[in-house]
Amino acid sequence: MEGMALRDRLKEKDAYDIYYCQRHDPGAPDTILDAFGPYVENELVKEGLECVGEKFASPDHVGSKHVAHVLENLGLKPQKVDWSVAVQQ
Repeated sequence: MEGMALRDRLKEKDAYDIYYCQRHDPGAPDTILDAFGPYVENELVKEGLECVGEKFASPDHVGSKHVAHVLENLGLKPQKVDWSVAVQQ
């Protein structure tokens, strides 16, 4: 659902929510990818994951930039988010 929200609303919070889940799951990205395993043939799941992949394809893509901006607004050190390896899996 967050992938679809990221595409449709393009709000920084949506990108941060995805980042937060990935950042605070000690087994990520593998555990997150494994959780989607049974659903990867579902068209809505595919579409949502593709949206995430598009927005986080590199540190210079909008999802990564939104996360850095939210971190900065929270008074945390902004960092580039690069999930290109996870996205390709």
